[in-house]
Amino acid sequence: MELGPTFPTLTIPAFLARETAAHGTEIILRKKDRGIWNALDWSTLNTRVSEIGQGLLAAGLTTGTVVAIVSETRPELVFADLAVLGCGGVSLAIHPETEAAEVANLVRQSNTAVVVVEGEEQLDKVLGFRAECPMLQLVIIIDVKGLRDFHDPQCMSLADLIVSGTGQSDWNATAASVQPGQAAVILTGADGGLYQLTHADILRQVEEAGQSLAVRPGDERLAVLPMSDPTERILGLYLSLK
Repeated sequence: MELGPTFPTLTIPAFLARETAAHGTEIILRKKDRGIWNALDWSTLNTRVSEIGQGLLAAGLTTGTVVAIVSETRPELVFADLAVLGCGGVSLAIHPETEAAEVANLVRQSNTAVVVVEGEEQLDKVLGFRAECPMLQLVIIIDVKGLRDFHDPQCMSLADLIVSGTGQSDWNATAASVQPGQAAVILTGADGGLYQLTHADILRQVEEAGQSLAVRPGDERLAVLPMSDPTERILGLYLSLK
């Protein structure tokens, strides 16, 4: 697909909506589970994203709110990342093996208000430093295995977040209101610094990469790097939406 002259007016959520309308039943993502590749089509991807997005809106996420995601590369990370962008928020992916002290530093530097963690290991890191991060308001847990008896007013499961947002907002209108010049992601550089990209910045890189790599309809790729890696994030996840 060629972005063409309308490219500067696009955003990631607008891109997702347009591709879903055009390719709803086509496969966009596969995950291997116990030796079987389970497929996900565009319509299902869009549904998962909107469910989480509505939950985030119900939780009070507003334009410019920074959400950190600390997880291995998995479908829920993709859903959460795209949901944050559709809410007008800013997504910061943190490598899951990052030490707690550095996670705390990144959360403080970025003024993160919400952290999405993969499971118990990442949750323990956040609980250990949250008192040092006054901006932090909510922790969302993707996989609650081993946390059956855990209760904390500042924490909730991803499943409960989805339930809380059912019918609570006009997700489509919110996603459509996001502007190309709005901040979209924060990347961590090799120097340890944080670098912010807008929707327009990202899609400009996607367009250039798609042309230089000669990406064709139907091409498939394997995600091997963590989503915190700029290459996987921009030239992996977002380019795959092209």
